Amino acid sequence: MQKLQKVISISFAYLYDAPQGDAAREGAPDMHGSDYQPMLTAEAAWLESGLNVTVLRVGYIYGGGSHATRALAQLVKGSRPLKSGRHQASWIHEDDLAAAIVTLIETKGNQSGAEILNAAADKPQSPNDFAISLSHALGLSAPGFASESLMTRLRGETLRDRLLKRGIVLDSSKIREEYGWQARYADIEQGLEATALAWRMQDAINPADFYDVYEDKAAAAIAAFKRDRALPAPPPAAAEQPAAKVVEKPPPVKASAPPPSDGPTPWNEDEAKREERRRKALERKAKRAARRAAGG
Repeated sequence: MQKLQKVISISFAYLYDAPQGDAAREGAPDMHGSDYQPMLTAEAAWLESGLNVTVLRVGYIYGGGSHATRALAQLVKGSRPLKSGRHQASWIHEDDLAAAIVTLIETKGNQSGAEILNAAADKPQSPNDFAISLSHALGLSAPGFASESLMTRLRGETLRDRLLKRGIVLDSSKIREEYGWQARYADIEQGLEATALAWRMQDAINPADFYDVYEDKAAAAIAAFKRDRALPAPPPAAAEQPAAKVVEKPPPVKASAPPPSDGPTPWNEDEAKREERRRKALERKAKRAARRAAGG
């Protein structure tokens, strides 16, 4: 059975119990309240496993594939009032998180040991400012923020309510200095512009078009290639035809003058009609001559 060589476990920045305004470094005291104890227990299970483990504590994860970011965007588009959070917090774009994981896998090798590392964008931002930046990236006006309502006080605070009242900023200098990781989207505004662009591209492209139209054709072509099926021969080239002999047209025959007529001929009558008119005219002429001879 192959031994597990490395583990990268994603954890949460808010496990630090850092003073307000101070950037939390690795080794800072942790929160031990009921909200955070299950996550701390999960971290401890990995750190004490004896495996090559890195617990990666990150800020709020956002991006085009983040369900939370999409949900926030829907609230902003619907002009819904948002929960207010005024304290500075750390964030990380999903692409930067993926790059951090790849960096740790490629650089740590098979060394043993366990450690905690921080990873976040360089510039923190409050949840309120994040929502405003998202609105601007979507081309919308800034959202409104709701104050604590009577219903909130009656039902009691949720974990989200308590997190919005805290501010945690991560110090990510260790992963940058020791492993060479750098956030691509150091500014959250840049990351949100990339997020909005990814959504617009997804809306413009229907993935079902590929699966419904092209996937079957591609699979059939690959299967035919695997069976060494010969490609169809190209169509034979058309035989070169000899140049057509140019036949000179005879010169037009000049029409002869029409025979004399005993009466007017309409301009649009053909020759047969003209002959009929001449015949009838001759018959009438002969009858008149016969009547004159009989009368004389």
